[in-house]
Amino acid sequence: MNLPQLHYFRKLAQLEHYTKAAQELFISQPSLSASISSMEEELQVKLFQKTGRNVRLTKEGKEFYHYVCRALDTLQEGIDLAHERRGALGGSVDVGCVPSLLARFVPDLLTEYQKQCPNQTRFDLFPAVAKEVFRGVEDGTYDIGFCMSPAPSSLASFPVAPQRFVAVMHRQDPLASHSSLSLSHLAGRPLLAPAPDSPFGTGIRSLLESQGIAVDWSFQDPLSIYGYLVQRKSMIAVTPAPIMPTSNAAFVSIPLSDLPRDPSFLYLVYGKERHLSRPIKRFLEFLKESHSLSS
Repeated sequence: MNLPQLHYFRKLAQLEHYTKAAQELFISQPSLSASISSMEEELQVKLFQKTGRNVRLTKEGKEFYHYVCRALDTLQEGIDLAHERRGALGGSVDVGCVPSLLARFVPDLLTEYQKQCPNQTRFDLFPAVAKEVFRGVEDGTYDIGFCMSPAPSSLASFPVAPQRFVAVMHRQDPLASHSSLSLSHLAGRPLLAPAPDSPFGTGIRSLLESQGIAVDWSFQDPLSIYGYLVQRKSMIAVTPAPIMPTSNAAFVSIPLSDLPRDPSFLYLVYGKERHLSRPIKRFLEFLKESHSLSS
């Protein structure tokens, strides 16, 4: 039995499908089948059983899987440590992220991390709705995730950014010179706010409506905010600051002083039981030290 075979076994156990596993391993399906058969012959146990087009680990296979994962994770930990010792902590981290946070917050956060903790780690970002992020972190598709709600009990999460609402408007707007605004400033102005079915749209609208302030237009994608404002120069957009796109010289963002902050606005999500590589651990340490809002 050799190291590649252990990697093959783990991948097949994770995907439960020979064709998909072979594709991700960049080997042929017959080669994968032969490798698994060789392992079963050497161990004198059946590791997988067929269930339709898929395969499942047998009882013995599940026990073996536990030790294979521990061995491969320990080996990777040693490799990462050796790289770190020579100042070359690398590898890649797959990040599942709700699309709204890809406009500004997560890219800015990763840039800050690379400046404070220089290394060769590559972060690959994948847009997905919250349920897909949770499922992806749980099944290993993503190493970590960013969402706007805490993770289910099967995963670990902690808050990394408060909810701060801002009013976005043209730089020539009469209110643009203010350092902060209250809801009363918005009365009578055409307003743009997140759609009701967005993770934060209902809360913002409820707060505005409680003050007798109506929302005239809705947006799903924060990248569209500037487009609305270009078309209607008197419009003001109300939105959480972390989802705002990169600053635009033609517009200003002004904090709204009398809207409450929710310290549970943005969460980092990761697996409770899943092995965390050194690059992931280093990033989590950075977030907990500099951004975590946990008590």
